Amino acid sequence: MDTTLSLVLGFGYFPGIVVLGLAGLRRYEGKPHSTLSALPRILLGFIIGLMLSLPVVLVAAWFGHYSPPVTGAFGWILTACIGRRTTSSVVRHWSRLDSILLVTLLLLSAWHGFYRNESIFAGRDEGVYSNHAVHLARTGALRAEPTFRDLHQGANAELASGIQAGGYFFNFEQQNIYFQFPPTFALTLATAFGAGSFTGLFLLNPLLAALNTGLFFEFSQYLLRRRWAVFATACFSLNLAQVWIAHITLSEVLTQSWLLVGLILLHHSLQHKNYRLGMMAHALVAACTFVRIDAYLVLLGLCCFDA
Repeated sequence: MDTTLSLVLGFGYFPGIVVLGLAGLRRYEGKPHSTLSALPRILLGFIIGLMLSLPVVLVAAWFGHYSPPVTGAFGWILTACIGRRTTSSVVRHWSRLDSILLVTLLLLSAWHGFYRNESIFAGRDEGVYSNHAVHLARTGALRAEPTFRDLHQGANAELASGIQAGGYFFNFEQQNIYFQFPPTFALTLATAFGAGSFTGLFLLNPLLAALNTGLFFEFSQYLLRRRWAVFATACFSLNLAQVWIAHITLSEVLTQSWLLVGLILLHHSLQHKNYRLGMMAHALVAACTFVRIDAYLVLLGLCCFDA
């Protein structure tokens, strides 16, 4: 398939997950809808749609049939079918504050993207994620075939552990390589690679980090006055740890996305006594554990806070 055409098709995944997330949010909100403004609703739709679509992508990759152009084509079809219906109310309620916030998030994403670190070498965690994502996008399979098959057999097997850079392991029975981390984040990177090749892969975290800034601002307004919410958001987005993870391909940013959206939906579910929305909130927070194993500490912290 022509490269340009495959990238155009692959890009359809992103508008597809936005309308999917907006449709899911609208269904679980019920009536009356929550008081979310236009841009935060779009941000929530993006992250919710990402979570809802990943199980399908994971199953396809599990059986070795994942294809970014095919996935993106379904995204374009979904956008054409329900895009106007799911976004019409959002457009009607667009405000001046939404425009200011959108420009701020675009500038922040561009800043992170300009200083991105294109980590593709294995041996570091970000390199393992990047390599796994490219492998998924190009082969459609979760596991990789060993380059030097004879090296991983019999007496030669002792050499294998000495030459590997780290982050992946050899399955001698199945004769393949499996990767150290859960595939959730690598699959997310693979969708970005399918939409923009290596540039798209390395721009995903800058984009997610900017979205997380908007989500953090939305959530902080529930706890603080707006001027203090702005200050808290500036501290969140510009602290060194946040800037660092935004510039490289690590999974903390995706974990943040699902956690923040889960907390926002949890607030609205308690405010409106909407237990269906609460179920979606809990699903998003629980989904963090499929990205990072240490996300179980988040669940423990929330339980302690609730107690």
